[in-house]
Amino acid sequence: LGAIDRELARALRKEQRTWSPSERAALEDVRRAHSEAWEHCTREATRIDEVLLQMRLHRDGWMAYAMSDAHADLEKARR
Repeated sequence: LGAIDRELARALRKEQRTWSPSERAALEDVRRAHSEAWEHCTREATRIDEVLLQMRLHRDGWMAYAMSDAHADLEKARR
């Protein structure tokens, strides 16, 4: 994603003096969409960081739950 972002940024900085008004309008549409996508990705990365942090903080509980569930499955299989 970073490489694509850099490539798009380079393309958006290219010489624009000879562009028609409709091309300039399209460029502004692309810039706006790019900005919105970047903001969305930033928010999602922050959200995922928080989810991962919570998972790390509660790792012991998750492990105990997983082990308990696995133990219950073994008991069912023995019957």
